[in-house]
Amino acid sequence: MSKNGGKKRVNYNRARNMDVDSWRDRNVAQRTKEYFLRTEEHVPPTDSARYKAEYKRQEKSFRLERKALKAAKHADLAISPREYAEREAQWRMAHEKDSDEELLTYLHDAASGVKPLPEAMEVPGGAYIAGHFGNWRLALFLAGVPLPENVALPTQEEIDAVHIKMAERAIARCGK
Repeated sequence: MSKNGGKKRVNYNRARNMDVDSWRDRNVAQRTKEYFLRTEEHVPPTDSARYKAEYKRQEKSFRLERKALKAAKHADLAISPREYAEREAQWRMAHEKDSDEELLTYLHDAASGVKPLPEAMEVPGGAYIAGHFGNWRLALFLAGVPLPENVALPTQEEIDAVHIKMAERAIARCGK
């Protein structure tokens, strides 16, 4: 039995209107049908070997396209995903021992000139900072970076939880 009471966790898409597996299956099935309509007069039954083979081919193609789209986010940085990972690892090693205040000051300075709401990958060390404070939006808020009107502010519970963690880390730092 799983931790969440035996229920299967459903991974929803961004619009929260369909789980990701159903969304992918629907897209692949549509692409398969379109392929047969372009090449033949009729679509074979879904249980036929030809349909299943074409479905697998379309599914593989769909997954590769999705990976390429995700990798394209790194293209905006003008570096490859490998270089991005190396840059983040080096930044983390250099700044792991920084205090919370130093990280927030760095984030404020680094994010101020980028754009109204930079993504974590646009700021060196952004992934580490987002993980350190819980999430990227909360880290930007704590750093004093102005958030656009269309971005939801963190809840008071999130802010309180981070302040508690920050106080615990400060106490631990003083104890060393």
